[in-house]
Amino acid sequence: MKRHSINPADYRCSVLAAQLADEWVKITRALGIGDGGANYGGAVRKLAAFTDEYVQALGLDPADARLDRDEIDLVEVIYAWEEALRGEFPQSKHPYTLVKALLAMIEQRAASGARVCENLKARTQAPTAFRAPRGKPLDEFTNAERIALRDAAREQARATQARLHRGHELLATGTDPRDGGWLSLPNLLWAARAGMINSKVLKRELPSEPKWWPPQIRGLLPAWKNDGKTRHPGVRALVRALGHALFADEMDLHAFRILLLLGMSDTTPEELHDLKVPDSSSPTAGCDWSSRRTGPAASEPTFT
Repeated sequence: MKRHSINPADYRCSVLAAQLADEWVKITRALGIGDGGANYGGAVRKLAAFTDEYVQALGLDPADARLDRDEIDLVEVIYAWEEALRGEFPQSKHPYTLVKALLAMIEQRAASGARVCENLKARTQAPTAFRAPRGKPLDEFTNAERIALRDAAREQARATQARLHRGHELLATGTDPRDGGWLSLPNLLWAARAGMINSKVLKRELPSEPKWWPPQIRGLLPAWKNDGKTRHPGVRALVRALGHALFADEMDLHAFRILLLLGMSDTTPEELHDLKVPDSSSPTAGCDWSSRRTGPAASEPTFT
């Protein structure tokens, strides 16, 4: 347990410190902040200490500083405080955090109906004077690393295309398994494409053990060695494998993001990651990645 406290009498601007300390207690309790609202408490202490020195240097009495009166322009004091914090913490987001905490406390006081000067209310709606600094950018890849990334991404993209091409070849020969049977991989792909496949259906229609499934279906599943024997997962893995045979997944798309990023110097990874389908403004608008299509007649996706 930690005890956090502020004694307004420690500051010459004791009324201002007390007003802000009251809001610190309220906002900490309202938000259920576990660390006692250290940033809010720190903002109160630092602003109060700064106000004492800054206001006195202007030939004014710090005791006149308060939220509900304008003998002292607290908006000017806050801007000067921001400048001082930037000098004290030049490469840190701590100044931004403290100022945001202070403005939140003043805004809360105004919203509760307590009197707050109009210029202070307006200040709470404005952004901080300085934005939070961004972290240092990652070093550029070397040319050899870029080539390695490109080649790996191309290999993955080609593998994706080959997998989907094979899946749609099988799909083209499939029929409704309720008529053609459930032990045919093309028929299972047909059913998956039509939205008929789930674990419950497969448990009902397929043999209970994967070792009794036809080799073509069993071969669609990933396998591993255990105690010298090859083990295969069950129907849940088959559901995923059927979808994987027909549609690109997130890791497949990552290869295309890498290639796009390497070829577009004015695009960030975040922008590429946020691309959605359909998005006519995106460089991938010609590729249909969507798994929401229904019915077996949809065309095979192509990648260029």
